[in-house]
Amino acid sequence: MRQNADAPVDLMGCHTCADKNADPKTFRFQTLVALMLSSQTKDQRLKTAGCSISSLLELPKEQLEELLKPVGFYKRKTEYLKRVCAILREKYNDDIPNTFEGLCELPGVGPKMANLTIQIAFGRIGEGIGVDTHVHRISNRLNWVKTKTPERTEFELREVLP
Repeated sequence: MRQNADAPVDLMGCHTCADKNADPKTFRFQTLVALMLSSQTKDQRLKTAGCSISSLLELPKEQLEELLKPVGFYKRKTEYLKRVCAILREKYNDDIPNTFEGLCELPGVGPKMANLTIQIAFGRIGEGIGVDTHVHRISNRLNWVKTKTPERTEFELREVLP
């Protein structure tokens, strides 16, 4: 059934936003940026500005805000992106952290984003489940779990899913 048809996430998920021809560090960074902006914008906006740590650090804050205006909370996300780029330059040699904990320490990155980044950017499937409020709600409604938070839902789903 599922193997015979593409779902929207197959065609438009965060894995489609990063430049597959970019060097590995840039690919990982673009994956993280796509997740930080999530479905609230077309991630191609940053591609036109040359989405790399160097280009975003050089881009004036006002210009980045203009690119992100269609995004919800664009001013906050501009601030997060600027801070994340500075941290990645200073602490990670222009790469992104390769651990869940390291990713969650970045401004604007939570557990769902960290899990998805590890899966897409590093190809490490099975280390976590990207649980948002929808997965949390549906998992509870289907009685797969009885939890109060997405984080707890992820923990319990990991106990029962392969």
